[in-house]
Amino acid sequence: MALLRVEGSRRAQVRAMAAWEAVVVAGTALLLGGAIALATLAPILSTAFGSALPHLPWPVPAGVATGTLLLTLLATGLPVRAVLRKRAIAVDGATVIPTARAAR
Repeated sequence: MALLRVEGSRRAQVRAMAAWEAVVVAGTALLLGGAIALATLAPILSTAFGSALPHLPWPVPAGVATGTLLLTLLATGLPVRAVLRKRAIAVDGATVIPTARAAR
């Protein structure tokens, strides 16, 4: 994050990039988790109830997806906000490469 700031990105741009990354990660996790759960439960459900698809009221998966997205955004947003409070060069300054003159 600090390197993006040193390179010229504004704080809002860094926050937006981190938020979109969190949304993509959470969306991917929801889709893959749902597909794996359905693939695992489909044989059991078809044997027990005659249908491979579970019956869920729409508010249940919508609530799970909303909660997952909110928690992911919160877990990403708080550390990004903490990093962006400091000056970028102070955060990134710990990895200074010595120059040729300083190495002599």
